[in-house]
Amino acid sequence: MSERFEVRPRRAGKNTQAVEQFNAHHRVGTPVLYWPGTREGDGRESVTRSPAWLMGGHSPVVTVDGYPGGIALTHIVVPRRAPHVPQE
Repeated sequence: MSERFEVRPRRAGKNTQAVEQFNAHHRVGTPVLYWPGTREGDGRESVTRSPAWLMGGHSPVVTVDGYPGGIALTHIVVPRRAPHVPQE
């Protein structure tokens, strides 16, 4: 007897909101601190090189200069001095 499994992103709605909010406030080139693995220490300085997106349809990520893959938005901090995208 086989069971049918349906894989659904658990928090796609919440993660989509995180992507939309990040992109609404931070343009490509925004200075950030990032942690490519565990979020320990001071983080690395860089700038974003892409808008945020949902990788695999479920993980909110952004790319930064100096790192070849996507960094989870949970591992990105935008320092207060970073400019925000003006609201239209």
